[in-house]
Amino acid sequence: MHQSVYSFVAPCVRKALTTDSVIILAALISTLIIGALCSVVNASPLQQSRTLPAVHCGENGLHCEIRLSQENDLYILASSYSPRSLALHVSRYNQQAYTQYDLSAYSAWFQGLAIDFVPFSEYDAVLFFSQSNSKLIRLDLVTGSVTEFTQTGNADRLIACNNWGTYRGGYRLISRLGTGSKFIFCSLNEARTNVLINIGDIVTQTTLHSYNFNFAWTGPGTLPWNILIGGDDGSIYIHVLSADPRLIWQEIAGAPLPQLSFWGWRLFRFEPLLGAWSVRNISPEEMGSDNFPLEDVIVDISRLAAVMQNGDVIYHHQWQDINSPTPLNEKLEISRYNANFELLARTEIEEIEDSQLNFVGISGDANFLLLDPSELDESIEIRLNISPNATADDDQIVHDINGDGLESATLHGERSSDADGTIASYVWTEVVGGNITQIATGVTPSVNLAVGTHTITLTVTDSDGATDTDEVVAKVNAPPVATAGSESDRTR
Repeated sequence: MHQSVYSFVAPCVRKALTTDSVIILAALISTLIIGALCSVVNASPLQQSRTLPAVHCGENGLHCEIRLSQENDLYILASSYSPRSLALHVSRYNQQAYTQYDLSAYSAWFQGLAIDFVPFSEYDAVLFFSQSNSKLIRLDLVTGSVTEFTQTGNADRLIACNNWGTYRGGYRLISRLGTGSKFIFCSLNEARTNVLINIGDIVTQTTLHSYNFNFAWTGPGTLPWNILIGGDDGSIYIHVLSADPRLIWQEIAGAPLPQLSFWGWRLFRFEPLLGAWSVRNISPEEMGSDNFPLEDVIVDISRLAAVMQNGDVIYHHQWQDINSPTPLNEKLEISRYNANFELLARTEIEEIEDSQLNFVGISGDANFLLLDPSELDESIEIRLNISPNATADDDQIVHDINGDGLESATLHGERSSDADGTIASYVWTEVVGGNITQIATGVTPSVNLAVGTHTITLTVTDSDGATDTDEVVAKVNAPPVATAGSESDRTR
């Protein structure tokens, strides 16, 4: 086995892992590593593993498609033409095994290349898309039954929601919408001139809405956008390159669009509940990346990857050096921005020798899965964690009332927060005699402090192991000392 080195690079930490540390999908799938990441602000290396039994991807013509659900469950669709077989392997996040579903009896439904699937772990269901057979197919994970999705009037006009060129980095031929039971699928109008964007429901197996925004369709591969996805926040997002001259984008925006440089892009958002579009115009400078854009490179992927429930944007940028000695020596950067497009976290993976990583999917808590479709079929799962924010409240002054040299003070850490998880611990320390000494734990502890000035540090650690600190100054005043005065003063 070759020893490619995967370097996870963020502005504050660099960590290298060999292929022995990642999930290997050649002769087996054995260990899943959730790798160490850090946010832009704070280094927070963490690692946890999930041990799973073998799935023999890459052997004897067995092809695997892998998805990561919003609930962080692992799904592997394994297919082979000789002998003919089709099976789905499902591992829930808290399980150390797979549940296998034999789909060989339905293999005719999954013919052709235009196949995609979206897991709905919360609803014990998986939705499959087959463009070649114009079918949406639902698998019930409780009963194992497979049914064809009932559609209204467009069953024979299904198309992929994204062009063939978007297969690398996650297919997204269909897409989950929000964190509930809704999903997005695309079809053509009756005249086969426009693309319809449809919202379906995996539970009721019905089409809830069909939108015709006048997106023209003239044949396969002619979709006007770079990528269309459903956001975890329930909105539909379309990523458009700034160089796209089509007037439809001004019509959607409802106003003239500003000029952007070649590497700029536009993010259109449709909110189904409001029935309204909005657009954000992104300049290259807003990306905050030395790798975007780059000169003398071949850009393989540069696009929106996901939108989280709180509106954070995940962006996927992948490229290779034009002078690289091997065509598969690629570099990859995945970044997380908030709704104001401020950079929150980033990982850069480089030095990928003789391999080619695809972005497979991202869970609701920002774990993303990368897959190498080479003969070793290596993949890795990485946590794009945002560090917590420690807030130790305002400085305070207390008074030694009884004169014993000590006074109780209450420390306040309740305004600390974690944007993408929970705070697991609060630790309060003070430097005493040149040594860092823990004086308390908890959100609002009470501590006895000696008379004088104390600089106290609060360290909070989130559920992913990331930390942040803040300081508070607590001053303990000594009681006033009464003086009797002189004899002459008393007789005046």
